[in-house]
Amino acid sequence: MKFSLRKKKAAEWGTVYDSVTKQPLDPVYVTVYDMVGREVATSITDLDGRYGFVLAPGMYRIVVGKTHYEFPSKRLAGKTKDEVYRDLYFGENIVITEAEQVISQNIPMDPLAVDWNETEKQRRNLGYFRGGGFEWLVTGLFALGFLIALIVFVLAPNRLHLMVFGAYVLLYFIKVLTSGEKKRSSLVIHSATREPVPFALVHVYAANDKREVTKKVTSYTGTFFSLIPNGNYFVTIETRNPDGTYTLAYTSSVFTVVRGMISKTFAI
Repeated sequence: MKFSLRKKKAAEWGTVYDSVTKQPLDPVYVTVYDMVGREVATSITDLDGRYGFVLAPGMYRIVVGKTHYEFPSKRLAGKTKDEVYRDLYFGENIVITEAEQVISQNIPMDPLAVDWNETEKQRRNLGYFRGGGFEWLVTGLFALGFLIALIVFVLAPNRLHLMVFGAYVLLYFIKVLTSGEKKRSSLVIHSATREPVPFALVHVYAANDKREVTKKVTSYTGTFFSLIPNGNYFVTIETRNPDGTYTLAYTSSVFTVVRGMISKTFAI
């Protein structure tokens, strides 16, 4: 199988990812061997599953390894692309004919045992001190404490009550100032239940010419992160079916990006 190897440029990488969820994998050990079995180069994927090699002309083979994952992928065997990635690699020989070429194939790995119970717990925020009802409980207790501190200070003003009330005011402003961090990512939720939608495929299009700008896959908690030039866009969202296929579930109206990133909640 012939692969396209590109000249060396910034941000020319391949991605190792889960063939089921399409999420990038890390850490994954990526090793390049020559045709006599000698190890030529190694790399470990980063948080975005990326790796990259610049090798001398010759013929090579890539082997990747991660606990609880199998390579080469059997689920996607014979395919050159899937819903998210192109130039898929399954262990074939790679021929480099020119210096400064970059190996940048995308490598799917099959999970040997997908813990759907763990996935469902994260989707529903069960057993985790984040999101869902727990977050509402914490917010409610904070508001109640703030109100009590204010009433006590008004009825019996003294230094201790002032310090307690001041502490609540300080915590409130810290919460307000740091809440913007959450807006750096977008969230996909079910409109009826308000629960996150994991592993949804998000296509982002430019509003003026309907050109696809990028595509993202939501995480276990329904979030995705997308840096994008300011402008007008719309998205389509496909939900993942049990058999691994995707179904179009939502098309947004046109929205404007002003901070270089999409930071919206999409209820589908």
